[in-house]
Amino acid sequence: MAVQAGVTLERVAEIIVDLEYGGGRRGSGYLIGPGRVLTAAHVIAGAVAVRVRFNADQPGARVLVGEPAWADERTDVAVLLVPGEDRPPVRFARLDGHELPYPCRAVGFPRYKMKDARDGSRYRDSCDAFGTLAPLSNRREGTLSIAVPPPDRDVDPTASPWEGMSGAALWVAGHVVGIVSRHHRPDGLGTLSAVSAERWAHGVDPARVGALEDLLGTSLHPDRLRPVRVAPDPGHPPYRSPAPARIVVATSDAATTPSPDGGWRGGAEVDVQGRRYLLHGEHLDDAFCAVRSVHVRRARGLCLTPRQQRSSAGKYVWLHRVDARADGPDARAAVRELAAEYDLLEELGPLPGLPTPIAVAGGRGTSTLVLGWPPAQPGGGPGETLAEATGAWAAPLDPWRTARLLAGLAGLCATLAPLHRRGIGHRRLAATGIIALDDGRLVLRDLGLAMREPRPGEAAADGHQAPEQSRRRGSRTPGPHTDVYRLAAIAYHLVTGRAPNPSAPAPGSILGPDLPASLGRALAQGLAADPRSRPHIAEFAAALTAVRDRLA
Repeated sequence: MAVQAGVTLERVAEIIVDLEYGGGRRGSGYLIGPGRVLTAAHVIAGAVAVRVRFNADQPGARVLVGEPAWADERTDVAVLLVPGEDRPPVRFARLDGHELPYPCRAVGFPRYKMKDARDGSRYRDSCDAFGTLAPLSNRREGTLSIAVPPPDRDVDPTASPWEGMSGAALWVAGHVVGIVSRHHRPDGLGTLSAVSAERWAHGVDPARVGALEDLLGTSLHPDRLRPVRVAPDPGHPPYRSPAPARIVVATSDAATTPSPDGGWRGGAEVDVQGRRYLLHGEHLDDAFCAVRSVHVRRARGLCLTPRQQRSSAGKYVWLHRVDARADGPDARAAVRELAAEYDLLEELGPLPGLPTPIAVAGGRGTSTLVLGWPPAQPGGGPGETLAEATGAWAAPLDPWRTARLLAGLAGLCATLAPLHRRGIGHRRLAATGIIALDDGRLVLRDLGLAMREPRPGEAAADGHQAPEQSRRRGSRTPGPHTDVYRLAAIAYHLVTGRAPNPSAPAPGSILGPDLPASLGRALAQGLAADPRSRPHIAEFAAALTAVRDRLA
């Protein structure tokens, strides 16, 4: 499942609250991930019932029961659980500390948008408020001050025209940086206040902070909550804010200079932000996507910059470049995906098995992502892919090599777990995209399709396509469960020397007399055609570890 970048109207929520002694309250919210709606705590305070409405009077309209899962009135943050809303998670960020205004956006249902329906009833329409965030205002109160276009009327001086806007997600450059919390009348009709994401944990018990972070799918620690910045967008110059030195963003068309003949080939040199890389011919892919509007080039490279040569994280790299040949939604999405992958890796931090983000460079219609390719051992050459290390499916593995493989795959399950907790699946796991280290560990080359919306027929060329990834997937959608299938398929193929049949996986008994039946059962469960029948990634890891221990 991809990460959702930017506000989507169908995920904007109207919060309808019934109070204990009659009456009610209205507020706003946003569907931030699978089954989770972010809003303001004061909106649901004292509620005996909470309803969450999406897309009122539009196709896909629905009203769901909201179950409060977390709330803190001091920080004014709350999260509601709603059934059946399986959507990609949003990205959270903090302001990066500079003193210039930030362009921002919030969508909600304020009181001044009350309108008369044809049947005589009244309803609140949505308000898409574009504004400017002043970072130095409201420092003592600890809130964010937002200048927005004022309402065209103020018919009731005893109530704010902005009543009902509370709880709306505050967006800057495709990231949620806070929630709208209140309107101070003395500030005027064109000013709102918001609570920034980096303050949602202030004064809250650490155990409760952990529960909130699990619901949000992000850390709220200032060192882990990434600073906001803008992903490159074809045809639109990005809004740029000062960023930590490690984050590299280019706005020139020459952000990445290819070899003199314009193509990527073994032995050619490319330049990314002043660093030159020598491309390796054995790991090079140069092709157009099926939509033909996107040119994709990927290659392993050796950094020729002396300083990076001395760094194990940056000596060998995986380069991924996207060029949009024509403007359109597919081209824009492809360019944004690389920046989103870099952002997510930065947010997750240095975790075992994940690639190290080194740089992302973008210009008009182009983006290049540079990730570290780990050495096989400290100070050694680049690690082999799992396909290379196992002889590219040449023969079934013996029990000793099977035990080593299962240990590596169990470790890879632990690597994928932080992604799965955010509702994100890699969805492109393959032996050619997994790097095998000399000590037996398996690590990811990149995040695969994690930043891309699922599409019928995806990842077919990589082998071991899960049933829900086929063009006849029906109502099944790829996600974290897809990773379990692909890991099981990799293990099955390596252990038996034959690829599994997605429509009828072979019984575990054909694994052979030297391997325990428990391995066959574990792989059969992972290869279940119905994603709901597959084990959780942690359960699958435990099953692989148990078999490994028995073989050892």
